Amino acid sequence: MICVRKVLVDLLILLYQSFLEWKSGALPYFELTELIHVFQTEVPLIVKTSYLYLETIFPNYDQQQASIADKPLVT
Repeated sequence: MICVRKVLVDLLILLYQSFLEWKSGALPYFELTELIHVFQTEVPLIVKTSYLYLETIFPNYDQQQASIADKPLVT
């Protein structure tokens, strides 16, 4: 399984590189804003897909997460 966090970090790195290209004048502003828009639309889909994947593997995922969240971190 691909780590969702790694995918998101890789996308952020690419977006940051595009920002640096724009800042140096190598990338037009409208292309940067288009990349930002794509990032903003893709991230929720990536997170939702990973969450749905976890639900198919672990049918009680929500209940398990809720029970973990209710427990104190330090006993």
